Amino acid sequence: MRHNKSGRRLGRNSSHRAAMMRNLVTSLIDHERITTTDARAKEVRKVAEKMILQRNQSAQGNRCIAMRSHDYPWQTRRSACPSSGSQCDS
Repeated sequence: MRHNKSGRRLGRNSSHRAAMMRNLVTSLIDHERITTTDARAKEVRKVAEKMILQRNQSAQGNRCIAMRSHDYPWQTRRSACPSSGSQCDS
């Protein structure tokens, strides 16, 4: 039985899924629109909404935390940071 196991496997192993999520979220932030399957889009939506909500909080630290790799290991590119890169360097 598959009780209490959240998320879709999407037919990939864990490292491939993490890389795919990283690429999809980065593309979504960079281009504001992506073309993908419904299942992938639903998984990416969970991640992207968390990042956007945390980024929109008033404190500058919260914006930068949303882009750090230890909070979101799939998001590693600094160019995807909505604020200027110099403010998010840590």
